[in-house]
Amino acid sequence: MRVAIVIPVHNGAAFLRGCLDALLRQEPPPDAVIIVDNGSQDDGAALVARHYPTVMSLVTPEALGFAAACNRGIACAGDVDAVIILNQDTVVDPGWLAALRAALRADPALGIVGSLARFPDGSIQHAGGRLTPGLWYGQNITIIDPAGPPPDYLAALATAYRGRLLAAVGGFDEGFWPAYYEDVDLALRARAAGWRIALAADATLVHFEGARESPAHQRVSERQRLRLVLKHTHEDGAFAAWLDAERAHARHLARHGESWALRRAYRLALAALPDLAHGWDPARHQRAIDALVELLHHSRETERAWLHWRWNAH
Repeated sequence: MRVAIVIPVHNGAAFLRGCLDALLRQEPPPDAVIIVDNGSQDDGAALVARHYPTVMSLVTPEALGFAAACNRGIACAGDVDAVIILNQDTVVDPGWLAALRAALRADPALGIVGSLARFPDGSIQHAGGRLTPGLWYGQNITIIDPAGPPPDYLAALATAYRGRLLAAVGGFDEGFWPAYYEDVDLALRARAAGWRIALAADATLVHFEGARESPAHQRVSERQRLRLVLKHTHEDGAFAAWLDAERAHARHLARHGESWALRRAYRLALAALPDLAHGWDPARHQRAIDALVELLHHSRETERAWLHWRWNAH
């Protein structure tokens, strides 16, 4: 089984030695390792060229975003049985690659296979992901339950994608720029096309990702969640269930003066609709417009009322 590893890199020089050293010690080794250096300002590309001559480097002067960087690497990998997307801030354990290969060999219907990621302290960070009912927020699964249902998605931090799956359903949607939820979208498209997804619990690694709680992260994450919802709620019932949950969620945040990121996401989702809705029937397009306008209006008016009450109360 021919396997290529694609590592999207952005200012990752501090992590690359640990990542590549562990990766190149795998037995058997990957057939190709491709770095996609994505508008970095550090010396990561030079480090790779100097110390890892067997690693292929694609260097772009501008930051393409995670999805586009992955797609560049996938295209460069060519005709392989699987492509593994690996984050720059990871250190894979011995046997990691063999475990992913074994899972793909064992089940031809398995299209996406994820790894078990740990925090540096040893606690489980990601054993697959679930989408919260109604709102579609992504949440990490942090326990291993072999008898439980399969995950809804697998984060593309150390995940194998079968080549035939990518040829059938396409790569990552670059509309999820700069990042977040593009891996969820690909998993949902794969499942809709009949592919299975699963965790290979013996494919283990450490992921050094820190918490992302900045306002910028929140704004981007909310916008991408809405793109995911609007792409995948084709049926009236699914859309209505989301809209009911979203109304309550937006009202709750507005009543606490915390709906600013959500309102910005609604505005950005409206601006992005013409591109996203290409090929939709007019009724579906109008339904999305009406929902976003309603949510934006009511969250703004509710928060204004809350601010007025708070000002007068003090």
